[in-house]
Amino acid sequence: MEYYEDLLEKLKILNPGTKYFINRIFNKEKYSFLNECITLLKQINEKEGEVANMTKQQMRGKTEEFRKRISDGEPVDNFIIDGFALVREAAKRTLNMRHFDVQIIGGIVLYKGKIAEMSTGEGKTLVATLPLYLNALQGNGCHLVTVNDYLAKRDTQWMGPIFDYLGLSVGCIISYKEGKGLSSSSAFKFDLAYLPADSRFLYLYPVERKKAYQCDITYGIGSEFGFDYLRDNMAIRKEEQVQRKLYYAIIDEVDSILIDEARTPLIISGPSEEKPQLYYEIDRLVRKLVRDTDYIVDEEAQTSVLTEEGIRKCERLLGIKNLYDGSHTEIVHKINQALRAHTFFKRDKEYVVKDGQVIIVDEFTGRLMPGRKWSDGLHQAIEAKEGVPIESENQTLATISFQNYFKLYEKIAGMTGTAVTEAIEFKEIYKLDVIVVPTNKPLSRTEYNDEIYRTEKEKFISVTNEIKQMHEIGRPVLVGTISIEKAEKLSGYLRRNNIPHNVLHGKNHESEAGIIAQAGKFKAVTIATQMAGRGVDIILGGNPEIIAREETIKTIWSKKGSKDIVKKSDYSDVLEDLEKGYKNKIDVIEKEYGEKLSFLKSSLNEKEKIYSDLEGKAKEIFEKEIFKKTIEASFDKINTRLEKLKERYKNENSLLLSLQEKFKEKPERLKEPRETAGKAYRDYILYKKSIKKKYDIVLKEDIDEERNQLVEILGNFKNTPDFIKNLTTQINNYIDSLKKYSSLVEKTYPSLNLENQKKTTEKYIDLLTRFIKNTTEKKENIEQIYQQFEKEEEKLYENYLKDWEQAEKKIFTEHFPNLPSLEKEYLSILNEYEQLHKNYEEIIKKERDEYEKQRRKIEDQWQKAREELEKSPEEFKEIYETLLEKYKKPWEEEHQKVVSLGGLHVVGSERYEARRIDNQLKGRAGRQGDPGSSKFYLSLEDDLLRIFGSERLMGIMGKMPEGENITHPLITKMINNAQKKVEGRNFEIRKQLVEFDNVLNEQRNVIYSIRQDFLEGRNIDNYIREFIEEIINNLFDEFCNLSVKSFQWNIDGLKVAIKGFFNIDAEIPSVENISNAVVFRENLLQDIKNKIFSVLEEKQKEIGPFFYEIQRLIFLQVIDNRWKSHLRGIDELREGINLRVYAQRDPLLSYKHEGYQLFQQMLSAIKQEGISAIFNIKVSDEKFTMHAEKQKVSADFIHKQYEQFDTITQEGEQQTITQGPNAQPTVMVKQTPAVSGKKIGRNDPCPCGSGKKYKHCCGKNE
Repeated sequence: MEYYEDLLEKLKILNPGTKYFINRIFNKEKYSFLNECITLLKQINEKEGEVANMTKQQMRGKTEEFRKRISDGEPVDNFIIDGFALVREAAKRTLNMRHFDVQIIGGIVLYKGKIAEMSTGEGKTLVATLPLYLNALQGNGCHLVTVNDYLAKRDTQWMGPIFDYLGLSVGCIISYKEGKGLSSSSAFKFDLAYLPADSRFLYLYPVERKKAYQCDITYGIGSEFGFDYLRDNMAIRKEEQVQRKLYYAIIDEVDSILIDEARTPLIISGPSEEKPQLYYEIDRLVRKLVRDTDYIVDEEAQTSVLTEEGIRKCERLLGIKNLYDGSHTEIVHKINQALRAHTFFKRDKEYVVKDGQVIIVDEFTGRLMPGRKWSDGLHQAIEAKEGVPIESENQTLATISFQNYFKLYEKIAGMTGTAVTEAIEFKEIYKLDVIVVPTNKPLSRTEYNDEIYRTEKEKFISVTNEIKQMHEIGRPVLVGTISIEKAEKLSGYLRRNNIPHNVLHGKNHESEAGIIAQAGKFKAVTIATQMAGRGVDIILGGNPEIIAREETIKTIWSKKGSKDIVKKSDYSDVLEDLEKGYKNKIDVIEKEYGEKLSFLKSSLNEKEKIYSDLEGKAKEIFEKEIFKKTIEASFDKINTRLEKLKERYKNENSLLLSLQEKFKEKPERLKEPRETAGKAYRDYILYKKSIKKKYDIVLKEDIDEERNQLVEILGNFKNTPDFIKNLTTQINNYIDSLKKYSSLVEKTYPSLNLENQKKTTEKYIDLLTRFIKNTTEKKENIEQIYQQFEKEEEKLYENYLKDWEQAEKKIFTEHFPNLPSLEKEYLSILNEYEQLHKNYEEIIKKERDEYEKQRRKIEDQWQKAREELEKSPEEFKEIYETLLEKYKKPWEEEHQKVVSLGGLHVVGSERYEARRIDNQLKGRAGRQGDPGSSKFYLSLEDDLLRIFGSERLMGIMGKMPEGENITHPLITKMINNAQKKVEGRNFEIRKQLVEFDNVLNEQRNVIYSIRQDFLEGRNIDNYIREFIEEIINNLFDEFCNLSVKSFQWNIDGLKVAIKGFFNIDAEIPSVENISNAVVFRENLLQDIKNKIFSVLEEKQKEIGPFFYEIQRLIFLQVIDNRWKSHLRGIDELREGINLRVYAQRDPLLSYKHEGYQLFQQMLSAIKQEGISAIFNIKVSDEKFTMHAEKQKVSADFIHKQYEQFDTITQEGEQQTITQGPNAQPTVMVKQTPAVSGKKIGRNDPCPCGSGKKYKHCCGKNE
């Protein structure tokens, strides 16, 4: 009894709010749960002896008995004791592993739907078998979510025998990419009788994905569970859906999946048609910008903003008059992303370049994540920065966040080694309590106070000295760094001090197991990025089995590898030598080109500033002369005020620029100066606009603004009377402005020859006038008229701009004759800089390609050696056993020696922003009762202290002599507070993601529910009838509204609309002499409805039994296309929603409101397009074939990019529907891109669902 009381006391100490008597009142639920755990544990232990006497058949019989009783309504809770006892006994018999008592407690925590925090090495994989067995008895299926495909396969193979022994089936899913690389299947079922030639798939029998989900328990990677959910909601047949009802899931490394991974939503996407060349052009532009002069950086918010100087420079280099006039939003976005790429994303830290690709580095594990891409054009900006081929941007086809996906389960639980620091977030977002479970053996780890140094150099010197001391006495050291860059930097310090060591990071993850296996050896020094090697045990004295395995691979590699490569036996040494040679070559190139490029860039900025300032002055004089000539008598008074406002704005802007340099580390101090400068600018612009309006002055900037407005209106062209009226007004205003500007320039500079400019302007105005005339007079072929106008307008406007720019240059030269020579000097330096930079990039690319080619060759040979051992272990059994025997003999002695020295010593070279990551690093030492220690070293140059540290600490450290450090428990506490501050910020980011995604989640639930009804053929008749009723009612509200007189009703418009939607000619009597408009309207409405439903019934009879299938497929197609288009619109809305703050509106409320409007528009479009397509079905004598994969109702509806993704079914599945010999002709849908039965306008949304206009998508070749 005393044992259980001690265990309960340990639980109370580890779990805050349960230790004292008062907690029984204020934290009753948690207190009672801990007591319940101990009570259940005691009963399970008592049951152990009884279960031990059972045979295998008796144990399987118990499983069937439990299933029957549960199906009869008995609660699952009644079987905790018996179920856990059975699993424990099965583990003993199959794996020779018995669940410890603390593991039983962990199992109870997971079964109850909570998070179990269990230290590293405490056997969480085995713990999960307890609740999985119990929850699987209900027959709904249980999921074990892992962080990668390797663990999903390993855990299935490892734990599968337990479930198989008890009569439960086990499945495994891996990503399609992984499956195609290793075997022909991406789904497996555990089968002890399956013994393939490739031992990596031992017991994993390939099955269809659906069968893997039909197993009682399914292991898989988290993202694949989510992707399968999205794929299921893109299927066109019920039988293609693979998942069952989402019932219970255990999430392994729950902090990694629900916190780290949750920042990025799961997205199924297809490539869009973005042109990659623009990214390269923008990258070349950004390289010419100067930090703190052309753009300012906010490191805390991770944003870069162009200054006024930077905007002018960008406009000049791009040849754009106004970067922010609304027509260049894409360019502005790409500039911002390129600035982020150059400022915040460093090579060998956030990403690496490998095989000509930018590969993201996991910020927590340091591992590479091939296939992952940053969104919103950032990945493409980084690719342009690195000079590698740019992959196209993606268009979202389906999306869901991890938060909302796992909320779909009835019950979830999680397990990890570090969760308590994020307990509030787990509780608030997922309603999950965190329970800390004691270790099986007492923890024996010493944690020293942090040491803080002034500079990074001083810190690394101190870390090196610490490692040197430990190495001299033989104690193993594991050093944690936050990036590949820092790992290699520290490695350089150790090499200079002749300290042998291994470096583990994303670049050499292939040798991870071998490096980590030796991290506990006598005198071993290992540098690892953050959580590298997570999941691999560090055994003091080394792991002889893994070492023997790695040595066997080396033997195979040295025998079968190329002689020119395999000169050393150690794989990591070969890679290190190759990389060292590559870096030396790069250093030489950098030295040769760096100074020249830097000098030219400085000269370029100097010349650009001189030329830009002078051109700006010329422009001011030009505008002032126009004002003077127009205003005349009142000019001096108005100009004085205008100059004062301009001077005030310039002064405030200069002050802001100087403060930006002063407070670049504290951007919050710039809020007031920014607002003041912004107000000064607005005052100046508003006054200038009021003067222009009062005296009817038009400048070139006004022409540009009006033209942009016209382009925006034309982009949404509609052939309706109201639209044509508004368009006519806009064009007339534009024509007036063109005439006024020409007249004002001629009046101001009478001696200037403007014949060419006037002719170009007349041509342009003539085109605009003809377009107005054609659109107002002609009712037919409006679309063709618009298409022709669009082509001619763009060409004439370019000529107009070119001619008037020449005129302006002549005027500017009159005021400043040296302006052309300054422009020539500037362009000369610009060309020289660009040519030199081009040569530099070509040489760098050549060296990088050669390095990657050699590295890839080495890695391929190493991987082949590894695969050869894994596929055919029997062939190399003798070599392995010889090596194992060799390493086993000295292991005992070395193990005791390392233990006596104090075990593994962990050195943190920097604090991470999240405490749990530091805890994971510390957790590498002192495992399973082993001794160990940890210590962290920091500097004021570390990101955490530089951005979030206190000013007081900065002040103290600044006065200390070089090499001195501060060590005190209060300092450690202060650093923890800084980490809490960052954690709080990150929590708010994730919380905001949830709040915004909840808006889309509600819409997703509605649309997926409707889609599922059509997929399963439920209530289709009711849906069709409801949609028809709604459409016809809306048409009558639009064309025959009772709020206006009956003679004002648009009867012709109603007839056209009914013809378009329902393909019927409505007979509508005259409304001129009706006595009662209400009665007339109601009767007419009912008559038309009756006729529509009558036509629908005739069509159903004509087509026959396949009519319902056709309706189903049409609506599935329309729903998918419109949903994809809606997702694109939501993405665009989300991108700019924070700008609503400037209008004193809450962005979240605005997002909800505007998102709801977009959703309603989408629902309306689905109903209209679907009904229109049904009424435009044509009957053919040809056989109707439906392809279950990728092909839907009409081939023209399917966007060509969509075919690149396996989102529906696997290849080769095809269904053909035929009829009996005496049946009516088969039905096929007319293959035309027109959903509504009428020709698609070039500016209408493309029916493929890409979200683009038809003319820029499927109709661009027409």
